[in-house]
Amino acid sequence: MTDLKTLFRIAEMDDATPSIDLHGKTVEEARQDIDYFLSDLLYRNIRIGKIIHGKGMDRLSRTIPDFLRAHDAVEAIHSPGGTYETGAVIYVSVNID
Repeated sequence: MTDLKTLFRIAEMDDATPSIDLHGKTVEEARQDIDYFLSDLLYRNIRIGKIIHGKGMDRLSRTIPDFLRAHDAVEAIHSPGGTYETGAVIYVSVNID
């Protein structure tokens, strides 16, 4: 089985990685949309997804990583820049067993 680090790198280069764009969303709207997105990944048996939250006013970039870490469906998260609060994208791996 391929390790998560490799899967995240592949997802970063693959334009076909499923994604959700949260620009313009409130924190509550973003959480609801992420819940739906994660459920969809699980339903479609897709392990990695891309969450685009932007840099904007930092509300989403500060809250989304914590929300994902606490989510039951999430196995791991990855920020291409290494810092969740400064990046505009987070990759998420869901538990598909």
